[in-house]
Amino acid sequence: MTRQWDVPDAATLGQLIDHPPAAGFRVSAVLTTYFRDVYYDTPDGELRQRGGRYRMRFTADGKQHLTVWFPDGTRLDTPGTDAEVIAARVRALVDPTKVAPWIERDIARRWRTIGVPLVRLPLCDFVGDSITVRRGELRTSLHELSIRPRPWGALAARTIAGRCEAAPLQLHAVGEEPLQRAQAALSAAEAQILARELRGERELALIAVEHGRLGLWRLGAELRVPVDHGSGEADCRAALRRIVGSGEGSLRLLGVVPPAGDRAALEVWIARRVRGNSPLQWFAPTELLERVGSPVLRDPATLAALTVAARSPLIPEWSGAAFGAQAADAAPEDVARASRVTLSEMRVPLLNADLLDPARAAPEQFLNPELSWIEFNARVLEEAHANHHGATRVRAALQPSGSYRPSLRFPWHDAVPPLCSPSYTFAHKEGIKERRQKALINFFCLFMPSLWVFL
Repeated sequence: MTRQWDVPDAATLGQLIDHPPAAGFRVSAVLTTYFRDVYYDTPDGELRQRGGRYRMRFTADGKQHLTVWFPDGTRLDTPGTDAEVIAARVRALVDPTKVAPWIERDIARRWRTIGVPLVRLPLCDFVGDSITVRRGELRTSLHELSIRPRPWGALAARTIAGRCEAAPLQLHAVGEEPLQRAQAALSAAEAQILARELRGERELALIAVEHGRLGLWRLGAELRVPVDHGSGEADCRAALRRIVGSGEGSLRLLGVVPPAGDRAALEVWIARRVRGNSPLQWFAPTELLERVGSPVLRDPATLAALTVAARSPLIPEWSGAAFGAQAADAAPEDVARASRVTLSEMRVPLLNADLLDPARAAPEQFLNPELSWIEFNARVLEEAHANHHGATRVRAALQPSGSYRPSLRFPWHDAVPPLCSPSYTFAHKEGIKERRQKALINFFCLFMPSLWVFL
């Protein structure tokens, strides 16, 4: 019989899977997989009112498994049962054309197989599931631990279950019905949102504006607007004090973003003439518009705050400019240089732990070759036009491609200074012979032993 517990958080679940209480047994390496369960019903809930359930499971290997529970207790699965037979019985309950997704469960599973020492005989599976449950815009997370014994491993499963319950980890036993647990978790999340609205709990986003630029701060490879808990000018100045070390500045309320899903209402404030050691980076509105949706700028709270800022007349640097217009940059050169975001930062997102799992072929794990090539070309042009390079190197970089350039550099290439260099003098001519001799000696000392071994 499968035993299941509710785990408080992901860290506790990871600790249990990494260090299972299985002393005296053989423990296998950690295995991972993921799948998604989608429960279907009509908008009026006719199927669940009549005691039926309709679930489609999408597995990591690309397969789909349909399972239907009927009011009389019958359970039909594919591929064990013909899909046409299942569809015919479902039509007796509801109209299939009215069925739509109702609740979704995304499961990331890690497990170990526990067996007999010195003998490859499995006794039970020690399984940890991190579950994300969604219903429309409402979502919540669950963490579950389960022990699934083999027919001959019931005694070992009871032993390990007793150790899990004796550990001070606050495990709560749960039933084996995943849909009921998902409904209970969604109801609890919805109750928390309503309670937060009744208490008037809010969050505030602080947008600093200087030199016609907006201040954002870095979180890994991501840009975000500073967001803190609280409401009103006093909490906003307290957040400003925590960010830049000073609460001085001109503050104005731009607007309030209504709550959505599990996110509280968001007050958007603008701060000008900010003093202190600011860790923010300053970006022109056009630069932010170019990066919206990229891995560097896609946080929901940040995008909501920037939307309010773009529509507010209190930020004429943004709302007063025509769409796509390139306004003159009023920021100092050092501010503009320090706030520059390269293409390499755009294509290196901040990945969650589940996206770093090599078993999940997430799109964020791959690099964009076009962006990489554009970034390389931008670095070449920046180096060619840099001030610390002489005019000779710039002319050499811009000369026609038909002119001869050696494709390989040998030690004696650096021995000859460029004739067009302004620093070329007669002393260089006298030292060419000695420098060539040293370069040839170094070349033979490096490559002759390898050539001798090869021959």
